[in-house]
Amino acid sequence: MTGFWTIPELNELSTRLGTVGPPVAWILDALATATLIYTAIIALKAVGLPAMKAHMMKEDFLTSAFGDGSATTD
Repeated sequence: MTGFWTIPELNELSTRLGTVGPPVAWILDALATATLIYTAIIALKAVGLPAMKAHMMKEDFLTSAFGDGSATTD
């Protein structure tokens, strides 16, 4: 459709399977692309979680240290 394949070897599947090849290749390529995207999302969340936890701990510390919450850094 777009000419871009995640796994270029799937483009050659139509020569081996005939008319059934392109739909099968599209589905397999879509699954491969979805797997790569989901892996990237999991990796970004794994990096972001400690940063969010540190921010929440800092806010809790500032609230407990100064009591009224007027020392926030936002």
